[in-house]
Amino acid sequence: MPTFEEQLTKAENVNGRIGPLLRSKYNDDRRLTLPLAYLNLSLDHHRAIIALIRAGLYGSAMALVRLVFEAMIRSHWVAKCATDAQVEEVAENDDFRFPKMDDMAKAVDAALSDPNDEPLSFFQRAKADAWKASALAKSDPFVLS
Repeated sequence: MPTFEEQLTKAENVNGRIGPLLRSKYNDDRRLTLPLAYLNLSLDHHRAIIALIRAGLYGSAMALVRLVFEAMIRSHWVAKCATDAQVEEVAENDDFRFPKMDDMAKAVDAALSDPNDEPLSFFQRAKADAWKASALAKSDPFVLS
């Protein structure tokens, strides 16, 4: 079984391979460029989590888990669920009010589900896990040290 340090190195390597793909040249379609921006933000947070864990700052690392999820779910929601008007509003309005995370997670799971198969619940479960990690970091940071 890999050590924790080996797992961190593996996570860094995956992050290093995905980053250049997201920063490649793409057409200027906001339904594509906005999700790419959110996914890049997720990767930045992911790199920060690894750095914080290596520095022994576990509570701070756990607090970023929720932000990784928020960027990831917004990326998928814009790509697969938002109307054209909502995509434009996200791009033009810094104060755009996204739907609630639970609603976006359900919508993304539904949008990515195969109609001939059981509905997905990946994003709904990931949201629950991210909120638990964030709540743990807020409520009792000493449990992580």
